[in-house]
Amino acid sequence: MRIKELQDTLLGVLYIKKRAGVNGYYSLRQIMNTLEEGIVSEDIVDISKYLEAKDYVKCLYQIEDIYIQLTTFGSVYVEELFEKKELNEEYLTDVNKRIDSAAQSEAEIERPNKERILEKRKNLINSLKKIKPKLGKAVNPEIYDLKIDIDIIVLELQKINPDNDIIKQKLNRLDYNNNIKNDIYMLYNNINLY
Repeated sequence: MRIKELQDTLLGVLYIKKRAGVNGYYSLRQIMNTLEEGIVSEDIVDISKYLEAKDYVKCLYQIEDIYIQLTTFGSVYVEELFEKKELNEEYLTDVNKRIDSAAQSEAEIERPNKERILEKRKNLINSLKKIKPKLGKAVNPEIYDLKIDIDIIVLELQKINPDNDIIKQKLNRLDYNNNIKNDIYMLYNNINLY
């Protein structure tokens, strides 16, 4: 799908949900992965920022995802697309059925409890813990430091409000180790640091 088509489809799906009376914020990553398999995080972030700048959506940026809600301007835009026959309502309804994402309130996203944070970030934390053995023996001071850096990232991700700068700095250090390059790329794609 082209980016414009992807954006319009995303807005259409949000419109269908809103029109069904289910208003709230949705996981942008989950919706985009349903619409376009293999879409990269940078594109998801860019799309969210573009749509927010156009005032079609409101976004809440969290470490593990971006949550998105359709605005009135976004609804008007989608209705215009329907009138011009540039969006197919039946197709959007079908796509909407494949998206498991449930609406959440702003308070649920911005003020979660610790259990919810750990549940949302469980996969990220487990991935980080699996990286440590790939680094090898901790005899080498550099390897020892990288393992400590992983522990620091895990600790940050366990916080309700992690420090993105610390996570980014520590991931950048890990990026130079060839044994874990693919793992680090996966983490970059699943942690919202852009």
